[in-house]
Amino acid sequence: MTMHRSDIPIVDDGGRLRGVLTRSGLVAGLQQRGGQAPVIEAMVMNIPMVRDHEKLIKALEHLKRGAAPAVGVVDAKGDLVGYVIIENIGELMLLRSAVAS
Repeated sequence: MTMHRSDIPIVDDGGRLRGVLTRSGLVAGLQQRGGQAPVIEAMVMNIPMVRDHEKLIKALEHLKRGAAPAVGVVDAKGDLVGYVIIENIGELMLLRSAVAS
């Protein structure tokens, strides 16, 4: 399962990540139930989390397992401050390679 930049993190009123609405989930939801389908039925849930001060390798370990399209990044209060997708890590590696040359 790949997450694209157009995929949408879904948060609750308290700022906690509930899931991610992926492009494929959106299409499947529309095909199965039409425009009235609730987002919760189309989104990917159980997104792994890392704290904002943790090393990027921890997020990569979650992504390599392939169970989720993204890893949520939360602050000390547990509020979502961002998310990491495999594309982000690939871009970071390219940038590091370019700088090292």
